[in-house]
Amino acid sequence: MDLNAGAVSVSVPLVEIKSPQLTLPLALSYRTTGVRVEEMASWVGLGWSFNPGGLMTRTVKGLPDETPNSGYFDAWPVWHAADSIARAQPTSSTARADKKLRDGQAANGTLDIEPDLYSISIAGQSVTMTLDSHHRPF
Repeated sequence: MDLNAGAVSVSVPLVEIKSPQLTLPLALSYRTTGVRVEEMASWVGLGWSFNPGGLMTRTVKGLPDETPNSGYFDAWPVWHAADSIARAQPTSSTARADKKLRDGQAANGTLDIEPDLYSISIAGQSVTMTLDSHHRPF
């Protein structure tokens, strides 16, 4: 109970999924601080939330990775190729101009060259990862 807010903490355990390496509690919790007029009910009911015992979040860096043409999955290979060509052909004005254009797009946020971060927390363990341009974790 939160004496300052006058709220009671209500949690209803549903089941524990157990394996030799992991115990995962599943529960419902209810928020007793009231319901707002415009509040929409979740799939488990108004004021209720489902606690699956774990959490996965995504931190978008620049644009969402899957943004067509300019997100990391599409943009990184293009930017990397422009950078590689400019390094291999330092006297080529076309290669330098293309690299300058891609660097400018990356600087102003219209070309995403940084992967989003994914954080997973479950049963007291956590990991942070990104996906490469082929959508594989690394």
